[in-house]
Amino acid sequence: MGLTGAAHHEEGNSDQLGDFTPGARTYWHHHTGGQILVVTAGLGWVCPHGESPQEIRAGDVVWVPPGERHWHGGTSDTVLTHLPSRSA
Repeated sequence: MGLTGAAHHEEGNSDQLGDFTPGARTYWHHHTGGQILVVTAGLGWVCPHGESPQEIRAGDVVWVPPGERHWHGGTSDTVLTHLPSRSA
């Protein structure tokens, strides 16, 4: 997965804790089995292709369906930390 801006990911088995600095986000991408985003801190955006960005915040759990192109990251002035999980 590509990133714009500064982000930090901790390697794990299949999940990575992701920290996005203000303005940082992933490039457009998709996951064959879908993706669950568990927002652990901060405020950010998730944007499905063809739609406007949707606000996400600490405590939110977001499901991105299989094959859906999307990006996610921090807002222009806030940090976002999330735990993304990809389905098999």
